[in-house]
Amino acid sequence: MKKRNFYKKFIIVTVSTFILSGLSYKYLYKPDNKIIAHAKYGYDITDKNLIVSDAEDVIVGTILAQKDVKEDDFGVYTPFVVKVDSTLKGSLGQDEEIIISQRIGYDNKEKATISFENDTYMEVGSSYVLSLRWDEPEGVYRIIVPEYGNVEVKDAKAKSMNEGIVEQYEKAILETSKNNN
Repeated sequence: MKKRNFYKKFIIVTVSTFILSGLSYKYLYKPDNKIIAHAKYGYDITDKNLIVSDAEDVIVGTILAQKDVKEDDFGVYTPFVVKVDSTLKGSLGQDEEIIISQRIGYDNKEKATISFENDTYMEVGSSYVLSLRWDEPEGVYRIIVPEYGNVEVKDAKAKSMNEGIVEQYEKAILETSKNNN
């Protein structure tokens, strides 16, 4: 009788261990794999004039928080809470807090971080020039192109902003508004 109970317990523990191992691999194991996706764009995404022309809003914003990765029809993205420091184009108000999405994130199915081009995660506390467009279905502002649509102007440790980058975007907005008139 004791042997029989021992075998039952042994089988239950062994099966439970295998199940927990499988679940932890599927949901907890996150190797440091990276997938760099490339896309074709309708314009040169390194051209600031084209970027700001395509954007509904261009702001300087500080990243307040990074939220959990989400997924839509196009793949994973990471939402961020951003405080608008200044508006270079569009109607977003100063000190307004908005949610933006960056097309980068960890995909559990692929067991890899997926990003476009050479884009990297934005950092909490850092400030960026952000070229955005409102995405009604998701209820967030989207960065319109990777890497060049979110350009760091002040990292979390710096005391001052790189005004030269901000001025380049202001100049591009001015040039595109002249060309459109």
